[in-house]
Amino acid sequence: MPGMWSCIATWQVTKAPPDSWLCETQMTMLNQSVPNRRQCKSEATAMDNRRRPETLFRRIAFVVAAAIVVCASCDSASAQRRSRKPKVVELKRFNIEGSVVGVRQGWIQCVDADGNRRTIRLDKELTQRVVVTGTAEPQYVQPGMYVRFTAPLDRRGRPPEPINELTLISPREGIVPGVFLDDPTDPEGPYLVIGQIRSIKRGKVTLAAANRKVEFEVTETPQIKVDFSDYSLARQGDAIKVHAVGQNPQELFARVVEIELSQPLGFSGDSKKRGRSSRTPRRSSRRGGETAHEEGEPRS
Repeated sequence: MPGMWSCIATWQVTKAPPDSWLCETQMTMLNQSVPNRRQCKSEATAMDNRRRPETLFRRIAFVVAAAIVVCASCDSASAQRRSRKPKVVELKRFNIEGSVVGVRQGWIQCVDADGNRRTIRLDKELTQRVVVTGTAEPQYVQPGMYVRFTAPLDRRGRPPEPINELTLISPREGIVPGVFLDDPTDPEGPYLVIGQIRSIKRGKVTLAAANRKVEFEVTETPQIKVDFSDYSLARQGDAIKVHAVGQNPQELFARVVEIELSQPLGFSGDSKKRGRSSRTPRRSSRRGGETAHEEGEPRS
């Protein structure tokens, strides 16, 4: 059966690795169809078993080397990302003085001293402070507004004389209603009174200063100042100072806005009625078809 032995010899040679170290005698025995088939097969199997540890070691070494290369590339990429600094946009600072041209929700248009028109945007996060100062007519004062004045107080907590000068203010951070010593070192000195107007009747004003009730009178022609934080009260021609930041000089973001009113609030010659900034919303309820008003407020 020389054909069968030749096929077996061919299979053994094919199964053996290319770099097999089979000696020429063993190859000759296989080619000559050695009848000891079991011995040849066992020797080839033994050679495969001796060869397996070397192959496994090579595979492990390849995997370890690949892992090292991957880790090195990851470290290099992360180092490059750390070395890249985020791009920072530098905002320029601008100090502008001029006059108001127009006011809308969220922005003010003004003209600076050189005649350049600027758009000033107001942002809740960027804008730190808005101050609107000026004066007001007596008829502008209404219940619900916050007021501040300094005067001595008697034992009943009332000013002994009519108040000639007071300031309308906007409720904001840092302003606390109450009655305080104007000079803490002088217990007999004048008091600083901050509160909300409850009623105005025949020149007598009732004020709620925290948990205290303060009643006082005003003179016939009192000096009324305003210290508001509502920029919507500004009108064309009012003086304005702005500390702003931005890149485009024509459109800036305000940090601090200071507006000085050119006309008193409540002035009869004002063509546009200005809202009452420091006044709280009027509460109303329907009772028998009528609207309930606060005490001292005229009914419509």
